[in-house]
Amino acid sequence: SADEVEQIGQAFGFNSTEVFPGYVYPSRSAPHPVPASPPVIMFVGGFAHAPNQDAVDWFIAQCWPLVRARLPAASLWLVGSKMPPQYKAMGNGIHALGRLSDEDLNERYSLCHMIVAPLRFGAGLKGKVVQALAEGLPIVSTGVGIEGLPEEAKIHVGAFDDAQQMADRITVICTDDEGNHQIRLRALEISRKYFSRESSLRFFRSLIERHLGNRRWKPAAVLEVAESLAGR
Repeated sequence: SADEVEQIGQAFGFNSTEVFPGYVYPSRSAPHPVPASPPVIMFVGGFAHAPNQDAVDWFIAQCWPLVRARLPAASLWLVGSKMPPQYKAMGNGIHALGRLSDEDLNERYSLCHMIVAPLRFGAGLKGKVVQALAEGLPIVSTGVGIEGLPEEAKIHVGAFDDAQQMADRITVICTDDEGNHQIRLRALEISRKYFSRESSLRFFRSLIERHLGNRRWKPAAVLEVAESLAGR
């Protein structure tokens, strides 16, 4: 990500370092409508990965009681493989859904009000955060959770490392339908700009033209190679 460009350049003496688009998602034409149901907050991530389980444990212990105090009908959906059994009997609006098929996950995305990614450690760009943007969903995260995002995406998501601040933000998102809708539109704009096939194609085409470009490379050839790298 852009966060590591300077470090890598200094460590290896590179004169030029490129930020490769690590995730590419199809571009949605429009966001999911804001659900009319009571608030649904969703976490997505495999529980064999220590940062994910730590994030959920912290959120349930520190933040979720604050959310439920303000939104008594709110639900927390936990989605992911290798889910520990203790989550299944917690109550208090917590629903342990476990691993879902792509089809079921897509349906859950359409039914939730927002995504949480309260990660407290871990490195690199977070796939769950990028996918939430690609789905056009509001997302609340931490400083660790937004690492690796482009700067304007970081500003859009925000970093809420304090449980009270995170609960405040969740409450606002879940009680302001028009605001929620505007966040969804902005999320799709960011996803298209940085994490779509089109943005990936622009990156590789520019890379080829800047570093390999010469008169032997015809425009059609550059486009063909760029499309191959970006994924047709």
